[in-house]
Amino acid sequence: MVSGLKLPIAAAHILIYEPSPDDGVSWDKIPTKWQAPNGTLNLHFESVDVLYISPFIVDPNGHFVLETLVDGKPVDLKPRLQWIIQTARHKNPNVKLFAQQFYGDTGINTLQHLPTVSGQSPFDAYANSVPVTLRTFGLDGYDLDYEWHDKKIKGKWVRLDGNIIPEAPHLLAKIREVLDKETAHEYYVSISPATTARLVNKSVARWPSNSAADTFPVAKSVHLVNIQSYAGGQDPDNANGVEAWLGPLGGGLSLSASQVLFGICSENNSQSPNISQAEAAYNKPLPTSAAGQTLAGIHNWRLNSENLPYENEVQSLLFNILHRKPIDPTSRKRTEERWESRGM
Repeated sequence: MVSGLKLPIAAAHILIYEPSPDDGVSWDKIPTKWQAPNGTLNLHFESVDVLYISPFIVDPNGHFVLETLVDGKPVDLKPRLQWIIQTARHKNPNVKLFAQQFYGDTGINTLQHLPTVSGQSPFDAYANSVPVTLRTFGLDGYDLDYEWHDKKIKGKWVRLDGNIIPEAPHLLAKIREVLDKETAHEYYVSISPATTARLVNKSVARWPSNSAADTFPVAKSVHLVNIQSYAGGQDPDNANGVEAWLGPLGGGLSLSASQVLFGICSENNSQSPNISQAEAAYNKPLPTSAAGQTLAGIHNWRLNSENLPYENEVQSLLFNILHRKPIDPTSRKRTEERWESRGM
């Protein structure tokens, strides 16, 4: 058990603003892809132990808040968020809900990601705003989507640092300190890294070493680490692939095995280990230094892409695998055979 988090954990991610409204339907209406008009729920929240919810961003005041712009247009995502919270808790009263700091730009006129959080005053303002937002919506934890951001500038794709900032280890420590002072509710801190760059005091790919990583070790600040073994986490620019994360446990982060979620991607057209490979990684014997430990679980990106039915089919299978529930062999075989096409 990681504090109050019961293992194993079948985690998943949901992106609030997808799908966008169709045919003029307002943002306060729940998409029929999520719940059919007859009430049938298409999101398998009953198979989720920890749900990562995005996008939360940095606002012009430097505070951690729910996104208010999509494609440059003002939106109110609160009705969708509140529906997700209510429905997920109805389907699984024990689910933990994490607000995720988004890694890139979703609109304009907001600061979006973390590079703007520098200097002591903005730093403290951001950290102190985290419990305010969690209390406002009744959420259980904070997650930092720790990856770079590719943006098209003057017709060319440019790789920006996104949330990969030197202050990240210190910021996580500060957020953990602030949340630990909350007495009315137990809150959690998580990070979803595609790289260990700037989280360890050594050069990784194009990023230099970072001494702050020694002063504020990430392993002491977070309850969970969702390693992105998919998409960006497999980028050639990233020197820390799957084996580096699971070999020298945590890619140099000195994590406990029970902090690690093995992240896979059931979204269409994305590189990722498949279901059996994720199960093997979860069951893989760990180094002697971690003998007797098991990973925290498996994280599925995500529940509401264009191939939503298949993503949720995968989530249910992962939940049953981790919690050792009865699984129909024919059904499992069918789900795994459709992995390459992601059910499309």
